[in-house]
Amino acid sequence: MNDISSQDTYIKVRNVENHWCESKMFIFDDTLQHQSFNETDEPRYCLFVDIVRPSLCHPVMDLFVKFVAIIMQKMNHIFYSSWVPLK
Repeated sequence: MNDISSQDTYIKVRNVENHWCESKMFIFDDTLQHQSFNETDEPRYCLFVDIVRPSLCHPVMDLFVKFVAIIMQKMNHIFYSSWVPLK
Protein backbone atom coordinates (compact mmCIF):
# COMPACT_ATOMS: atom_id res chain seq x y z
CA MET A 1 0.00 0.00 0.00
CA ASN A 2 2.70 2.47 0.92
CA ASP A 3 5.85 0.59 0.04
CA ILE A 4 8.52 3.28 0.22
CA SER A 5 11.95 2.02 1.11
CA SER A 6 13.82 5.22 0.31
CA GLN A 7 15.75 7.02 3.02
CA ASP A 8 14.35 10.25 1.54
CA THR A 9 10.97 9.70 3.18
CA TYR A 10 10.83 10.26 6.90
CA ILE A 11 9.30 12.12 9.79
CA LYS A 12 11.47 14.22 12.04
CA VAL A 13 10.38 14.55 15.66
CA ARG A 14 12.56 16.67 17.93
CA ASN A 15 15.36 16.54 15.34
CA VAL A 16 15.34 12.72 15.27
CA GLU A 17 14.66 11.21 11.83
CA ASN A 18 12.32 8.21 11.70
CA HIS A 19 12.28 6.61 8.24
CA TRP A 20 9.13 5.04 6.82
CA CYS A 21 9.33 1.30 6.35
CA GLU A 22 6.99 -1.60 5.64
CA SER A 23 4.75 -2.72 8.52
CA LYS A 24 6.24 -0.37 11.08
CA MET A 25 3.96 1.75 13.20
CA PHE A 26 5.29 5.01 14.56
CA ILE A 27 3.54 6.80 17.42
CA PHE A 28 4.60 10.18 18.73
CA ASP A 29 3.23 13.09 20.69
CA ASP A 30 2.24 15.70 18.12
CA THR A 31 2.68 18.48 20.64
CA LEU A 32 6.41 17.99 20.04
CA GLN A 33 7.94 19.85 17.12
CA HIS A 34 7.72 17.61 14.06
CA GLN A 35 7.99 17.66 10.26
CA SER A 36 7.21 15.10 7.58
CA PHE A 37 9.37 14.75 4.46
CA ASN A 38 8.89 12.96 1.16
CA GLU A 39 11.72 13.83 -1.18
CA THR A 40 10.75 11.13 -3.69
CA ASP A 41 8.32 11.19 -6.61
CA GLU A 42 6.16 8.50 -4.99
CA PRO A 43 3.05 9.26 -2.94
CA ARG A 44 3.21 8.59 0.78
CA TYR A 45 0.13 7.89 2.86
CA CYS A 46 -0.12 8.45 6.59
CA LEU A 47 -2.91 7.83 9.03
CA PHE A 48 -3.13 10.38 11.82
CA VAL A 49 -5.22 9.43 14.83
CA ASP A 50 -5.88 11.67 17.80
CA ILE A 51 -6.19 9.88 21.11
CA VAL A 52 -8.13 11.77 23.74
CA ARG A 53 -6.61 11.13 27.12
CA PRO A 54 -8.60 11.48 30.33
CA SER A 55 -7.69 14.73 31.96
CA LEU A 56 -8.91 17.05 34.67
CA CYS A 57 -8.63 19.90 32.18
CA HIS A 58 -11.69 18.94 30.09
CA PRO A 59 -14.26 19.01 32.94
CA VAL A 60 -12.74 22.19 34.35
CA MET A 61 -12.94 23.91 30.95
CA ASP A 62 -16.55 22.71 30.50
CA LEU A 63 -17.48 24.27 33.84
CA PHE A 64 -15.71 27.50 32.94
CA VAL A 65 -17.53 27.76 29.60
CA LYS A 66 -20.90 27.10 31.28
CA PHE A 67 -20.11 29.71 33.93
CA VAL A 68 -19.23 32.35 31.32
CA ALA A 69 -22.38 31.50 29.32
CA ILE A 70 -24.57 32.02 32.40
CA ILE A 71 -22.91 35.37 33.14
CA MET A 72 -23.35 36.51 29.54
CA GLN A 73 -27.04 35.52 29.57
CA LYS A 74 -27.54 37.55 32.76
CA MET A 75 -25.80 40.53 31.18
CA ASN A 76 -27.89 40.28 28.03
CA HIS A 77 -30.46 42.74 29.39
CA ILE A 78 -27.74 45.39 29.71
CA PHE A 79 -26.89 45.21 26.02
CA TYR A 80 -30.45 44.97 24.72
CA SER A 81 -32.42 47.00 27.33
CA SER A 82 -33.20 49.87 24.96
CA TRP A 83 -34.19 47.68 22.01
CA VAL A 84 -37.82 47.62 20.93
CA PRO A 85 -38.99 44.26 19.55
CA LEU A 86 -40.41 44.28 16.02
CA LYS A 87 -44.00 43.12 15.58
